[in-house]
Amino acid sequence: MAASLKNLQTDHLDLWQVHEVRTEEDLTALSAPEGALTACRWAKEEGLTRFLGITGHHDPGILRRSLELDEFDTVLLPVNPAEPHFRSFLPLAQEAAARGLGVIGMKVLCRGLLPQLQIAPLAEIIA
Repeated sequence: MAASLKNLQTDHLDLWQVHEVRTEEDLTALSAPEGALTACRWAKEEGLTRFLGITGHHDPGILRRSLELDEFDTVLLPVNPAEPHFRSFLPLAQEAAARGLGVIGMKVLCRGLLPQLQIAPLAEIIA
């Protein structure tokens, strides 16, 4: 990590994210005694990162369970008008926001397919 910080010409990262936790096995590996979460905690304690985040776009249930570890400050997840139609992450985004976590949206334009979708605007869906 020291080399990365040096290359970035900084002494810390604002946000360090664990990317794409997809399966039970990923979740188990993340939280194992020698898992990535141990390194994340260390980096935060040492001041090498200010915030820890988790990302996922495969299974909202697994991402929800990741948040239950109560270690993360942010969550990056799909937020777009197609979400209510397939494995919706919108309820998880709302839960995370209610818990005070930063919510970062990805795939907001539905991978470029937004103009082809014939669905209600997002404001109508989540209202």
